[in-house]
Amino acid sequence: MPGDRGPRNNLLADNYFNFDLSIAKVFNMPWEGHSFKFRWDVFNVTNSVYFDAVSLDADIGSQGTFGDYTALMGSPRRMQVSLRYEF
Repeated sequence: MPGDRGPRNNLLADNYFNFDLSIAKVFNMPWEGHSFKFRWDVFNVTNSVYFDAVSLDADIGSQGTFGDYTALMGSPRRMQVSLRYEF
């Protein structure tokens, strides 16, 4: 329609998917009320890369970078290990 800004959300990107995983094990100590806990966390298990559609270079004049993404959604795979002694 004349005077409108155009269709809303006309640029669609891939669906964003994130899968995190955590594994834990509790070891009871021989003393009453004491325990030892091991935990392993993995963030973005599939190590999937998703480009941010807002950062798409759609300028026809820049032939060398036309269609390039400059930003990512999310972060690469990360892992952390923790040990906890409770008493």
